[in-house]
Amino acid sequence: MTWGNNLTDKKITLPLQGGKNLVLQWHSSLAEFDRTAWQRLSTPYNFPFFDWDWLNLLETSGCVGGNTGWVPLHLGVRRSGELIAAAALYVKFHSRGEFVFDQPIAEISEQLNLPYYPKLLGMSPFTPATGYRFLIDQNEDELALCRLMLEEINTMCQKQGFSGCHFLRVDPHWGTFMSSLGLSRWLHHALIWKNQGYTNFDDYLATFRSKRRKSIRRERFKQSQQAVRLITVPGLEAREAWFERMYDFYAVTCQKFLNMSHYLNPRFFHGLAENLANRIVFVAAFEGNDEVNPVALSMLVRAGEQLYGRYWGSENHYEHLHFEACYYQPIQWAIANDIRFFDAGSGNARHKRQRGFSAQPSFSLHRFYQPMIDGIWRANADRINQIEQDHINAINTSSRSG
Repeated sequence: MTWGNNLTDKKITLPLQGGKNLVLQWHSSLAEFDRTAWQRLSTPYNFPFFDWDWLNLLETSGCVGGNTGWVPLHLGVRRSGELIAAAALYVKFHSRGEFVFDQPIAEISEQLNLPYYPKLLGMSPFTPATGYRFLIDQNEDELALCRLMLEEINTMCQKQGFSGCHFLRVDPHWGTFMSSLGLSRWLHHALIWKNQGYTNFDDYLATFRSKRRKSIRRERFKQSQQAVRLITVPGLEAREAWFERMYDFYAVTCQKFLNMSHYLNPRFFHGLAENLANRIVFVAAFEGNDEVNPVALSMLVRAGEQLYGRYWGSENHYEHLHFEACYYQPIQWAIANDIRFFDAGSGNARHKRQRGFSAQPSFSLHRFYQPMIDGIWRANADRINQIEQDHINAINTSSRSG
């Protein structure tokens, strides 16, 4: 369904901007935004999944748009033709690929004969990383513009019959004042490794109890005894074929181990090689003397002092190779390259905790326009959030010795 056909420009006077008219406009693709203008807004936030190239590639590759259930409906704010604020937004017809699991709310809506889809969603698609926010010119009044954009989003959602608007895994600073505008917070967690000023991998190991240090060394030793060597390679130095191979590994891993459909296609990975290789880091595993055809790959995304784990896969089973490729090698590389934070992505909290990751709170913001669903949510939100906080506490107080 095309939502853009019924949308028109709006001119709104914002007194805090000296009485100058602002134009709020809805866009059906990221290509309607000038790349340089978008990057000027997104760069200060240093969140790689806001890059114009990343978001545009999701659309041009066909991972987003069409019949995927993700329909781009981005919001831009301009003054005298200059982009001063923007929000990446999507009309959703399902809840897949969000990593915030609101399916129980959808089920309650269905039981009450109330439509839950479509809904409006703010996030970087398929990205369970904390950092979503509206992009605001650093010289503008952030709160005033966010309030204006949220008012327009509310108007649009109610006009089009969307059940709600949702902003997932938001930037903590942005989330604090956005919740003051009437949005309800839903607590989640992310597993983050923090560099405590380590100079080498042994410094990192020294933070563990003796039993756990021995266990990690034993895992690494057993892995090293197999006929598999690992190297860490920046994307600009990697072979283009590795990006294609990464798709194969990613698709198999999703189906075999995560029991879920994969969201990205070969065109997306090919586009990474062409446009975003400077953001990518590979951990590649090879058998024998081969350094061309990897038997396993782990793909990460770097932005300054931050590293994000994304996808992983292996041709065959190799003992402890997953831990080596997805945790130990990236941590070793992070220490050597002055990375401060490493978000290894979604996955087993116990495995990450045992390797030095800690649970950090991550919030989503929600507004339900159907009064009955809004009432049910608000009546239960505090209890739901307390359960998650207890889970965070349990993760962080669990021993790293075992």
